[in-house]
Amino acid sequence: MVAAIADRAGLPTVRTTPRHTAQPGCQIAGRATDLQLVLRVAPERLYGLVG
Repeated sequence: MVAAIADRAGLPTVRTTPRHTAQPGCQIAGRATDLQLVLRVAPERLYGLVG
């Protein structure tokens, strides 16, 4: 499971969308290269995604 914090264009999203990487179209394409985007994500957006 991963959390999508950006859309396909790399723009930040309002909602954090959980994705199961085993599903078609949800594979990890690479790591986030925009550290400013990652640093702006509130930890609360990711709570509950790991279980």
